[in-house]
Amino acid sequence: MRGAYRGSLSETISAGGRRPVAIVSPPVIAAAGAEPGLGIGLAVVLLLGLYFLPTIVATARKVPNVGSVFVINVFLGWTFIGWVVALAMAARSRPQS
Repeated sequence: MRGAYRGSLSETISAGGRRPVAIVSPPVIAAAGAEPGLGIGLAVVLLLGLYFLPTIVATARKVPNVGSVFVINVFLGWTFIGWVVALAMAARSRPQS
């Protein structure tokens, strides 16, 4: 078979009447000691932290309605408006005692 390239390379391109050119993608090297699921786990933890940010802020600021912020955050936080309402409740000023 004229012009056919039989090798272990990933792809060949024949350019007119010239010899085929092989295109090889570089090997992917993982970081030493990196687990494949570590990035996914880290992403899940970061996203959960961002999702529960209103509850974390309310707890840190010791607002009196932490329970309400938590309930709104859990049940309505998946909507952007519910998340913003929970964050506003957590960040509002506390009454002075």
